[in-house]
Amino acid sequence: IDPFRPERVEVASASRATSASTALIEEQKKRPPEPLEAFPLESIQMLGTITQNKETFALVRAGPNLYRVKKGNYMGQNFGVITAIDEAQISLKELIQEGSGEWVERASSLQLQEVRK
Repeated sequence: IDPFRPERVEVASASRATSASTALIEEQKKRPPEPLEAFPLESIQMLGTITQNKETFALVRAGPNLYRVKKGNYMGQNFGVITAIDEAQISLKELIQEGSGEWVERASSLQLQEVRK
């Protein structure tokens, strides 16, 4: 049996996937960008956490400035939204474009940096 017969090769329905991923990106482009979206995630450092009124914030350094971020803020150049903050890391959900042009969600994190004096 020839495995490359046209009836045996499954064609992915790229039109449906592309329209769904395009809608995700269009939604992201409609909102105003936040300051930390100008920096690559690799260049942002997590320095610590603060808890105020039962809400946890993280202190991060990007370039020469310090920022206070919370769950729901955006950071990094891949539409990364903060999903959780704990003492050791910031968890994010990013949108990454694959080689096929489709946008997919990827979980990533920013680890606490130990400051040496």
